[in-house]
Amino acid sequence: MKIKTRLDLLPALFLFILFPFIQQRSLDEVPGIVPTLYKYGSFLAACCIYSKFFIMHEIHIRKHIWIFLPFWGSYIISTVLGSLATLPRMIFNAFILFSLVLFIYMEIRNNLELLLQMLSYIYGGFIFMNMVLDFVFPGGLYKTEGYHAAHLLGDDNAIVFVALPGLAIMICYSLLKLGKISWLVWAEIAITEITLLRLWSVSAMAMVTMFIFMLIFVLKIGNINGWLLFAGVMFAMFVVLFGLTNQYVQSFIVNVLHKDATLSGRTILWHLALEMVAEKPVFGYGGYYEAGRFALSATYTYSAHTPYMQMLIDGGIVLFISFFIVPIAAFRQVEKHKGNIFLGVLSCAMTCMMVNYITEQVRFFHFFLLAAIMMNIDAFPEMTRKEVGTRKNGGINLYGKILSFAKGTRE
Repeated sequence: MKIKTRLDLLPALFLFILFPFIQQRSLDEVPGIVPTLYKYGSFLAACCIYSKFFIMHEIHIRKHIWIFLPFWGSYIISTVLGSLATLPRMIFNAFILFSLVLFIYMEIRNNLELLLQMLSYIYGGFIFMNMVLDFVFPGGLYKTEGYHAAHLLGDDNAIVFVALPGLAIMICYSLLKLGKISWLVWAEIAITEITLLRLWSVSAMAMVTMFIFMLIFVLKIGNINGWLLFAGVMFAMFVVLFGLTNQYVQSFIVNVLHKDATLSGRTILWHLALEMVAEKPVFGYGGYYEAGRFALSATYTYSAHTPYMQMLIDGGIVLFISFFIVPIAAFRQVEKHKGNIFLGVLSCAMTCMMVNYITEQVRFFHFFLLAAIMMNIDAFPEMTRKEVGTRKNGGINLYGKILSFAKGTRE
């Protein structure tokens, strides 16, 4: 009876641990106690994770968990050197985010199905509630500081930051449990596109559409090359960030293509950001540096509107390089585990997320969560696209069981 009670409590424990981390942007605008509860809830959850790690010693840390540390270490060092007043905030965020990565590493090997299930419930619930509230409040729940209508998951461009990793995790859970993508997951994908279509978020719609086509490729056609995905992201980033800030390129776009060369003012921000980076290129100005925001109007200041440029402002080249250690290691897993359908799905989501980061400011919670799962892909069962639809109730097909038994007998 004690064992059964412990197992019954596990889902509640996982929800208690994971839910405070996934604070949505809309809660930043809610006055009162709710944002405070999220803040201290995530701190309490992080303390529980570290306590389990240091006291119970239930995990043998794998080497590649340390690839996540240079990013936060660089951020802290740059903050010490450039913006000491914001150091407590930076340390707090590093404390919280690394605990999440640690939790993924600890539980993915012991409770893979439960971990994916709870994440699917959280992400799926947020995506569905965002659609419902969009219909109930078509003008938005609130207005952002830039006077954009915003919803449960943030403004129209921010929704995809939650939707993409959420959809990838739900797909993986469905494949693990059922051996196929369930109609509920397809419904969540449709809900996401319908919501973005109603809000007419072109960049977000493009990323979800790109994810769907990549997903179909992985499921029906063949493997994806991890290095090619990473190279594509880097090429797109440098073309957009550095090409569009060039006056000759802008002149060509305006005079020949007759388009807005500033991408709604973004290239102006990037030009100002590059001027700042040129003054402190190595370690930057430190995290949450207030002067790292730019006034394009009399009432509101903007960030660089892309985490890539913002990282160059905050931590210079050192932080920029330390960040890319993580996706390089994640995409390397794609090459090491060719044909793994779970990794194929996750890499599609990460690629679309990183491309979308080129023009949109983002929180890195979802990125690091997805990267941590990708780094532990060997905790998943080996499953190729040819096996999709051949499993029932999460079990291997009968032929697979017989083959495994025969191999074990020979050994």
